[in-house]
Amino acid sequence: MKKLALIFLLLFTMAGMTSPPEASPDVKAGLERALAEFRDVSLKRDVEGIMSFFHPGLYTLMPKEQVKKAMTRAFVEGLAPQIKSMQFQFPGPVRAYSKGHSALIDTVTELAMRRPGDVTPEIDEIMVGLIKKRLGEEVEIRVDEKNNVILVRKKSWLLALNEGSGGWEGSGGREGRGGWKFINKDRVGFFVENNLLSDELKELLP
Repeated sequence: MKKLALIFLLLFTMAGMTSPPEASPDVKAGLERALAEFRDVSLKRDVEGIMSFFHPGLYTLMPKEQVKKAMTRAFVEGLAPQIKSMQFQFPGPVRAYSKGHSALIDTVTELAMRRPGDVTPEIDEIMVGLIKKRLGEEVEIRVDEKNNVILVRKKSWLLALNEGSGGWEGSGGREGRGGWKFINKDRVGFFVENNLLSDELKELLP
């Protein structure tokens, strides 16, 4: 009897440790297409295109129209850095879960920031310090005096979610995204604190 109870205990324990099933190749291909399009609209500074990939939970923090105005102003007035390139890698598989599919994506983004007018080495040093404080220590920074810019290479990760199309049009109302939405590492804390992510997903986060 004790042996039978032990077997059942082991079975239930192993069931709890089972990894979520890996998604089909078609699902991963759809995610790769969405990432390519996200990169394209980001390089073009297409505000509506970028916002169409934002998770709708973000708009509980700031109304979408306010986000759109802020992003447009930042691009027009040169307040936002210019994205030069974005690279994506999958450190793990695309997984199915109760609401759809998810994946963690390693991201390397290269940015160019315009230096102010009369720059001295001291000002460059201050700017580099401010950039590190804002973006974290996982950045590589180089001052390009010839082109009068500061080049930043930042490593981070995205949480990619596809929970279906219902209510997920994105701000631009664009179709053909495959339902994929991206949450940047810097925003994940907000989603966790406000219970905008399921417990299943919280366990997957680094």
